[in-house]
Amino acid sequence: MNGLTQKGFTLVEVIVVMVLLAIVMTIAIPSFMTWQKNLALSSIGRDIVAGLRQAKSTAVSSNTNVVARFVTGAYAPEGGVGSFAVFVDDGAGGGTAGNGLQDGEEHILVHDFMPKSVSLTSTDFGGSVTFNNRGFASSSGTITLKNPYRERQITFTVAGAVSLQ
Repeated sequence: MNGLTQKGFTLVEVIVVMVLLAIVMTIAIPSFMTWQKNLALSSIGRDIVAGLRQAKSTAVSSNTNVVARFVTGAYAPEGGVGSFAVFVDDGAGGGTAGNGLQDGEEHILVHDFMPKSVSLTSTDFGGSVTFNNRGFASSSGTITLKNPYRERQITFTVAGAVSLQ
């Protein structure tokens, strides 16, 4: 023996590790993709809930009407379908107060489009809800969001309570 010790891995050991990594990646990547799409769905759901709550509180604090308007579309697995906006319907800048449309220079509080993989597929209240100066909504309703793996619903009441299911 010459006193030298050899350090390192054999080719067989490296190949075994590479095969194990490939197997783990094959299992983990689809789960990660599902998790990522579900995270986007939950995130936009929370954004819509926050927008509706902001509409209610702004209506009360500004003593005016605030409208939340939703644009829906057919479900698409790739998402990006639909949008929502919240605006003060006070007639500012030549707009018409109380008409439910963002016109003139009425202040937009929130405007957001659905992210990739999420579709805003339906509302059961006509797509627009107005919060008055006492914080009451013009109707109650449900907003449906969908991705390839899940469906989430946001509900709100005439009293202005909002929840994400």
